[in-house]
Amino acid sequence: MATTKFSQEPDIRGFVHSLYECYYCEMYRYLFSQLHTVDEANLVLSDAFVRVMQNAEKLANCEAETVRRYLFGYAYAALCNHLRYQRRHKIPTVSVNNREDDDSGDLVVPEQFCETDLTTQLLRKEVAEKIKAAISNLSPRARAIIVLKFYGEFKNTEIAEQLGISPSLVGTILQRSLKKMRKELEGYYCGKDIG
Repeated sequence: MATTKFSQEPDIRGFVHSLYECYYCEMYRYLFSQLHTVDEANLVLSDAFVRVMQNAEKLANCEAETVRRYLFGYAYAALCNHLRYQRRHKIPTVSVNNREDDDSGDLVVPEQFCETDLTTQLLRKEVAEKIKAAISNLSPRARAIIVLKFYGEFKNTEIAEQLGISPSLVGTILQRSLKKMRKELEGYYCGKDIG
């Protein structure tokens, strides 16, 4: 029996490795958008992939979209655990990368997410800051819905499944949140629709 399990291990490892290669960037961007530091995003992502490894046999029998939902569910759960741990142990959250060789005070973002044009970088940063500020004014559940919908590209039914609420409630919270964000960003975007 142990021989059979051992012979299946390389297939499971290969499966987990292919999931990592396929979804790493998307999951990293989601976590980085929430944590704002490279180190914390990678730490939480590694926790999420520990769960993936623990459930690899179950995931191997699922369709691709179902696997994607599970992966983002694991990432969301790992993110919640990380934030809960920080709050419980009163660990301050840091929004800049405190490396000794980097005295700019700016976030250090991996190369694959960097823009080459400085103007584009500055505009994206300014827009991102305005949107993050608007999102931070929402309730925790509304923030989770906005992030899963627009960063994770989940459907309302998938979000409802992840959060344990009805799809109609997801839609209602989403519409109210977008309306609130539009109102907050109205002057900045000169009435342009952001939703």
